[in-house]
Amino acid sequence: MKKHATVLFLILTVLVVFFSGCVGKQNNTREIVTQDQKVSDELANKSLLMIIAPENFRDEELFVTKNVLESRGAKVMVASLRKGIAKGMLGSTIMVNYTIYEINVSDFDAVVFVGGAGATIYFENERALEIARSAYGEGKVVGAICLGPVILARAGILEGKHATVWKGARDELEKAGVIYTGRDVEVDGKIVTASDPKAAEEFALAIIKLLTEKGGR
Repeated sequence: MKKHATVLFLILTVLVVFFSGCVGKQNNTREIVTQDQKVSDELANKSLLMIIAPENFRDEELFVTKNVLESRGAKVMVASLRKGIAKGMLGSTIMVNYTIYEINVSDFDAVVFVGGAGATIYFENERALEIARSAYGEGKVVGAICLGPVILARAGILEGKHATVWKGARDELEKAGVIYTGRDVEVDGKIVTASDPKAAEEFALAIIKLLTEKGGR
């Protein structure tokens, strides 16, 4: 009898532990889903502007970043120097319905400059530089990837700040008084910079983090 009682006790103990674990896993799953939903709910009220070159923007820097942001509930508008089909360096295309001269920075929570060889078209474009300055001045999240950070440097908003850029443009940042870090993604205040296409997803997640932090716009 004692032997049977002991075996029964062990069986009951195992069952209790098993079901407790299942309940715990269910609770953890609910918590994760709730957290993800919270992020999506917060980003559902966020609008972002992505600025690309009409030709030779870097495909991944637009589409990977845009997809991550939209998958979390953000609304993303794409603008360029002109309307119509914009073509990436790798052959991807996107229809652009707005020019940089039509947009109002105040309508957005973040402004992001996409890199690629074509981004050089904005290095001396006064409207693009004005957009960067206005977004920074209004406390928006400002992002730039690959050659994009050069635009921010030319706009004068990176001086004295930590930032990264495509390694071939390091001198552009340093001569503008920027503290070049060489990291894949760098965050200084509400400015997010990234080095190249491989950093696109991390870049997008850094933007999301700033937009969902307490006090973030």
